[in-house]
Amino acid sequence: MTQRSIPEKTQRLFVAVALPDSVRQILAQRQKGLPGVRWASQNNLHLTVRFLGEVPLAQVAAVKAGLRDVRVEGFSLHIKGLGCFERRSQAVLWAGLKPAPGLLELKQQVDDVLERHAGLKAPGGRFSPHITLGRTKQADRKALGAFMAGDGVTLAAEFTVEFFTLFSSVLNPNGAVYTAEERYSLAGQC
Repeated sequence: MTQRSIPEKTQRLFVAVALPDSVRQILAQRQKGLPGVRWASQNNLHLTVRFLGEVPLAQVAAVKAGLRDVRVEGFSLHIKGLGCFERRSQAVLWAGLKPAPGLLELKQQVDDVLERHAGLKAPGGRFSPHITLGRTKQADRKALGAFMAGDGVTLAAEFTVEFFTLFSSVLNPNGAVYTAEERYSLAGQC
């Protein structure tokens, strides 16, 4: 008799910096004028620090406990300009960020505590901080270039990061639904 394995229950998780309403409004104003793009919901705009993917429910408590050990001072982020990642005919449109040592320290500590507490090794590759604005499956290079050259040069916003958040994500046909699972204050912040 063959034994069927029962699939392990999981939760799709990511660690992110939530954006202030004022910054999300500025970014939402740029989410237009490019046909065929599926724009991210204004409420879903965020800066991903670490995507965890499907995490077994048995590990979620360890993830939350580990993130409580992160000790980074609050810092400022500067959004500047637009760009895109292209892969074949697909593209991800994003708002860029000026380099920020505080963000890199946050990323490093998040990776360290997740490995130490939950056994989740950091993904390979370079960390490219960005805020995803939209995605397209049929990228028109000329239209993308015009979009990025438009107001993207003048797109700028600055805000202070006082906390980061563990989000869960449920995918559905109308787009992802994000839920804040736990919020973590940065050092020096209340």
